[in-house]
Amino acid sequence: MLVDFKDLGSDARIWIYQSDRKFDQIEIDEISKLSSEFVKEWTAHGQGLQGSYKIVYDQFLIIGVDENFNRASGCSIDTSVKFIQSLENQFNLSLSDRSKVAILIGDEVFIEDFRELKEKVKKSEMAGNAKTFNNYITTKKELDEAWLSPIQDSWLKKYL
Repeated sequence: MLVDFKDLGSDARIWIYQSDRKFDQIEIDEISKLSSEFVKEWTAHGQGLQGSYKIVYDQFLIIGVDENFNRASGCSIDTSVKFIQSLENQFNLSLSDRSKVAILIGDEVFIEDFRELKEKVKKSEMAGNAKTFNNYITTKKELDEAWLSPIQDSWLKKYL
């Protein structure tokens, strides 16, 4: 069952998929259509899941599920991973490469290789107003409160 993302509770479980590049408008429209269809049909052990998705910064696909309605199972999570893989193939994207880190400078998202980013931070090549995304968060509350943080307040601070 598809619900509006803002209607998911703060304890809703989420998965963040970061693209290696921005989506163009045609891709946004098609990814939105496919994501909507996927979430509408998403089930766990034959029981419908109450979920949603949103596209942020034209570069992140976030999928959420309200586990107070029905819990996502291993099989349902596998199904969502297969859905993401189908998007990667259809749009020639990488949505699951965890070796890349997204940095927000102003309104623009930059994707950096983890090793190169560490060196840039060490050399203070990252502007003081740069922010980083924590794509390992797992709840909507964390998304709202801790997804984006200044580099000096993030896990990257140890490299400053």
